[in-house]
Amino acid sequence: MTLPVFFPPSEYASVLPRGQRMTLRDLCARAGVRCRVTGPPAQRPLRLARSGHLRALCTPGPLSEVWLAVPAGNARSRALLALGLLAYGVFDYGARESLRGLDVSRPSPGPGRPSTGTALSSTERQRRYRQRRNAQTGIRK
Repeated sequence: MTLPVFFPPSEYASVLPRGQRMTLRDLCARAGVRCRVTGPPAQRPLRLARSGHLRALCTPGPLSEVWLAVPAGNARSRALLALGLLAYGVFDYGARESLRGLDVSRPSPGPGRPSTGTALSSTERQRRYRQRRNAQTGIRK
């Protein structure tokens, strides 16, 4: 599994919603990733909740509690997604260090033409234009 290319920015709130309480170390263990930090960053309090979309809420202050909402799925993939959200949405040092060097931290390629390093040829561009135009007007060859 790879992480998404973009994570939503974190929001701040004085009171956090309910969620399963854990620490960064527990989240790393659940994701199957070695926690590479010790001390207070590894003990950062987290709340993991289920939601239809990614969302992060933080209470103000350094190493404060964070509420992470991730979509449903199996426990490992949810934990890995929450770790990515914590690393790149909240910019948590401990989470980024734990993901550093892993294949999951590389974003997956998006839809579209595979990258070849060159632009489309004139023939390819014209063929695609005619296909779009014919699809819109209903002309068939």
